[in-house]
Amino acid sequence: MIPLSETLLNKAPFSLPQAEKEGLLLPLLQSLTLEHKVACPAYRKIVDLAFPHSESGQTLADLPFLPLSLFRHRALRSIPNENVQMTLLSSGTTAPEKSHVDLDDVTLQLAARAMVSTIHEIIGKQNLPMLVLDAPLADQAEEGLGARTSIIRSLMTFGHEHVFALHAGGALNEDAIEHFLTAHKGQPFLLFGFTDKLWETVLPAFKRKAYDLSGGILLHTGGWRQLTREYIDNETFSTYFTQATNLSRVVNFYGMVEMIGTLFVENTDGLLYVPAFADVIIRDPVNFKPVEDGSPGLIQVLSLIPRSYPGHSLLTEDVGMIQAIDTGVNGWKGKALRFLGRVPKTTLRDINYAGGTENIQAA
Repeated sequence: MIPLSETLLNKAPFSLPQAEKEGLLLPLLQSLTLEHKVACPAYRKIVDLAFPHSESGQTLADLPFLPLSLFRHRALRSIPNENVQMTLLSSGTTAPEKSHVDLDDVTLQLAARAMVSTIHEIIGKQNLPMLVLDAPLADQAEEGLGARTSIIRSLMTFGHEHVFALHAGGALNEDAIEHFLTAHKGQPFLLFGFTDKLWETVLPAFKRKAYDLSGGILLHTGGWRQLTREYIDNETFSTYFTQATNLSRVVNFYGMVEMIGTLFVENTDGLLYVPAFADVIIRDPVNFKPVEDGSPGLIQVLSLIPRSYPGHSLLTEDVGMIQAIDTGVNGWKGKALRFLGRVPKTTLRDINYAGGTENIQAA
């Protein structure tokens, strides 16, 4: 596989102007596409069928992409069986089928480096005492590691003195929480939870107990489909949680099993920013062409991290729009994304191109 550009991975993740980043990303993603075509025959058939002219593309928008839902139906891998070190499974909260991706040592190492770079931009380089707003982790499933367990395990590396806020049955572990808050009163500490569970279970319980989370930095992700049905957006979530608990900061991040290690994180302006080794394109849901900045559409995500499987360019089932470029607060540069929700109950399997429409599963 091609070496990952040290310029992109070692720089502060939100420090590159968009034009400079695109110039660095394009040849690397083009090379990665060619390598996946060689290593994964099923991927090659899809690309040759749906994107016959992609190799002559001149921009990131010309790169071929897969619908994220394909990983629920097809096993796509660019490594031999013996190189698989871990299989990740999606949570299955928005579809009955679970996506699965196979990871090798190279991809795992790149994902770890990418996550460290991104999270350190939020909490600094020091590890913090950590309150996990969930139940103790279940054992790894026989067929693979679940998405939520994987996320918790990964984020726990940024904390110490870990305490789980919930019992296995979902009830509040009041003794553990109160001991943690007493021990770290007046100090910065880290919290993590899944957005839907925080809103439905944790926040009401914390309000009843009047817990003071002053000094806490809350990271949260996932489960937005149910909240958007209730007309709860990220600003509402952050406002309610902060007012109820006195949190110092609430940070949402956007990521997915199918693009391991790539997190788009919330700045203090409420927008999601794209790290240097990744990018987003917003596409029209009908013709899949890129839309103008400020217009809503389907979110396509690109990243240099996936090496063991062709997940480096994926069209999601999420809707968003590019709100700003190179004008972020705190000096953050690149694209700033506003997440608008999920496409309701749909599976994107068809890709339109000049020659017509083909079902991607035909490959």
